[in-house]
Amino acid sequence: GDKWGPFDGQLLHTSYGKASFFICYHEEVGGKMQGGAVKLPLSFVSGVMRIRQSPSDGQIYVVGMRGWQTDAAQPGAFQRVRWTGKSVNLPKSIKTLKDAIAITFTDALSIDSATADNLAIEAWNYKWTEEYGSPELKPSTGKEGHDVIVPSVVTLSADGKTLTIGLPGLKPVDQLKIKYKLETAAGETASNEIYYTINSVP
Repeated sequence: GDKWGPFDGQLLHTSYGKASFFICYHEEVGGKMQGGAVKLPLSFVSGVMRIRQSPSDGQIYVVGMRGWQTDAAQPGAFQRVRWTGKSVNLPKSIKTLKDAIAITFTDALSIDSATADNLAIEAWNYKWTEEYGSPELKPSTGKEGHDVIVPSVVTLSADGKTLTIGLPGLKPVDQLKIKYKLETAAGETASNEIYYTINSVP
């Protein structure tokens, strides 16, 4: 709802193991759904098990516990997450383009920081089998590891909010990781990691 400002209507995803939750992004390309997630810069005292939006104040309330395989520090939690009206400096939407990814931020970025030097991009696939888990495999060779991708060009829209990253030959991939360390037009830090799955490209 509008109590969450720029993330009105956005999907949230919880993590019990990491005691955190994520803003999720999705799109339909070529009749296929795809998307990804960005971790909110918040730390919860216990593993996040349930989140609910209160009908009275529109805010999100979190409850959790600590047990098997979690980073939680406390045995339980009851916490509130609310938008204070301040800048959040996070992606608002992510779109797959032909040979590029376009990331629209909640706040305008500094044009000086919108460079390839402030981005670290990697891609990898998983092997789908009946076994539990998978090694991370280079899309280029199928061998273990990640492909490191250097953007061909990085551009910023006139309003400073949409960062378009040129990725020539972009193809479907199980995991595209974009680590960015940017600065907003107001001089604030905008730093995070995007994990994105691409099932189809335009």
